[in-house]
Amino acid sequence: MKFEHIKSTLVMFLKKTPTVDKANEQLLNIVFSMLNLTKQEIEEVEQARSLLPIYKVDDKATKKQEKLIKSQKQNKTEQS
Repeated sequence: MKFEHIKSTLVMFLKKTPTVDKANEQLLNIVFSMLNLTKQEIEEVEQARSLLPIYKVDDKATKKQEKLIKSQKQNKTEQS
């Protein structure tokens, strides 16, 4: 029960944390794994973060992520 509360709190925090540093972004995969997040939960976090104001150190990686999320949205729309 406590784990789910911690997990939901961290997910909420991550959704409000913009991309800042490439090294921090690599650590997110470890955090996602430790929290046993589903692919859908990870996508929700990444989508929410892509909509935040830009505080980027790594423009190329962030633009790549934005393109990925945009293509995922298009795929979902086409499947509907």
